[in-house]
Amino acid sequence: MLAMSWVFPAFLYIYSKDGKPDTWVILSTYVGLFGAGLIYMSFGVFFSSLTDSQLVAVVLTFFFNIVLWLVSLGAQTASGSAKEILQFLSVGEHFQVFVKGAPELKSIVYFLTMITLGLFFTHRSVESRSWRS
Repeated sequence: MLAMSWVFPAFLYIYSKDGKPDTWVILSTYVGLFGAGLIYMSFGVFFSSLTDSQLVAVVLTFFFNIVLWLVSLGAQTASGSAKEILQFLSVGEHFQVFVKGAPELKSIVYFLTMITLGLFFTHRSVESRSWRS
């Protein structure tokens, strides 16, 4: 999916009249999209490993991903330490750092940690199934 969207930056480079677009912003946005997609997929695989029903896995994944996305809305309305915690947990807040073209180390670590956490939970779930059967 992301590969097909490279058409748009190509048009920006070809038809831009005022100079060339910022390549680093475009690349970092794609890296952020890829990282957010990997987070969502890693937890999707985890929910898929919890159940035999594909429909239940899709519904659980959908709701979990919506919650991860809605945390950023809660961070905007909260105040104090609750706001800081919700901002840290929000995928959207960390993705915005990539969109600005200046990824921070904490956002990169967040993406890698969430991906690893989802895959770790998946591994544990599959491992526990092998012990049960």
